[in-house]
Amino acid sequence: MDTLIYHNGEREAQRLAGEEVMAERNGRIIGRSIPQGAFPFIEKQPMVIIGSTDADGNIWVSPVVGGPGFVTLESPNSLCLHSREVVSSRSDIFWKNIIQSANHRSNLGLLCIELSSRRRLRVNGLARNDGEYLHIDVEQAYANCPKFIQRREITEFELPSYSADAGESGDILTEEMQELIKKADTFFVGSSSDDGLMDASHRGGNAGFVQIENSTTLFIPDYSGNSMFNTLGNFLVNPRAGLLFIDFTTGDTLQLTGRTEIIWSDAASKEVHSGNNRWWKFTLHSWHFQPSSTGLRWKYVDASPFNPSR
Repeated sequence: MDTLIYHNGEREAQRLAGEEVMAERNGRIIGRSIPQGAFPFIEKQPMVIIGSTDADGNIWVSPVVGGPGFVTLESPNSLCLHSREVVSSRSDIFWKNIIQSANHRSNLGLLCIELSSRRRLRVNGLARNDGEYLHIDVEQAYANCPKFIQRREITEFELPSYSADAGESGDILTEEMQELIKKADTFFVGSSSDDGLMDASHRGGNAGFVQIENSTTLFIPDYSGNSMFNTLGNFLVNPRAGLLFIDFTTGDTLQLTGRTEIIWSDAASKEVHSGNNRWWKFTLHSWHFQPSSTGLRWKYVDASPFNPSR
């Protein structure tokens, strides 16, 4: 296996979990280009999840929505996002994060996920924004298993009419936000290695699997996955993270940025068990709430068969 596939944080997380052998085996799926068989899957998606960083190094996760084909493949090594075909909110912090000088390349983590089929593909790379197109050169690309993805189908897709309202921001979770989190069976997490390589990933479970300690602290179980520990490995070398919660009924989005701490063996007091005594704590720095993807409507179909028993 290419020893450069995993950085030191990922290897340390694999060691602490005792899953080095499985990680070495599964790491063979990580490539430096996108398989041509995945091209149709990517190009038909109306939404991609993207992790980016702001000028202060805070990590944010954003839903970027457009008509099928708004993301195209220039080659196995390069994606292109057609900015003019995006219909999600232009006040999303993502757009500010990628407006840089012509000589600057932004690290982005992309997750192409199709909730109806439980298929997902992660692409991490360097992006260049020329205003009309966002070109992303692939550093890593790999598919993930369907674990913990609740099936949802798109029932409506239309061009929304956004107001000039840029949404709301703050640093304490309101009661309404806490209710959204308590009801969530899905969220997305962005993380980064110590050298800046971004990653965006999915997390799912039964509603209530994200526990609220207080108005600035969340506890999240780490269910058994692919043994690669890309997200937790990033946390070990860079504790910053971004979370995205989507209200699939309204299209409203709650974006959080903050810091994380991994808890390897203290689940006794938790109401929801991880099954392996792994948890992570998220401490909020700030949040942003806005109607980011109101052009999409989703219908819940069924829960993942991998979700832990209640």
